[in-house]
Amino acid sequence: MKDEKDYGMLCSVAVIILAITMGCTLVLYIDQQAIVDYKLECALQDFEQKFLGQQKTVKQRPVATVEEAIPTGMIQSMVLQ
Repeated sequence: MKDEKDYGMLCSVAVIILAITMGCTLVLYIDQQAIVDYKLECALQDFEQKFLGQQKTVKQRPVATVEEAIPTGMIQSMVLQ
């Protein structure tokens, strides 16, 4: 009877330790993946800036300008509609 109690307690402690270990390992793995993804993204951006930035020349579109202001009465009538 005493051996069964000890065995049950030993199994419980082993399962708890295993769960904690798996949780910590998972957290470390996810953290490491985030660091790897960040480093890859930085490397890709550096590559694009160094090599692809020289090849691409993007024409800038003209910025839209407003020549005349909208009359105040029109704004009020638009809001009321």
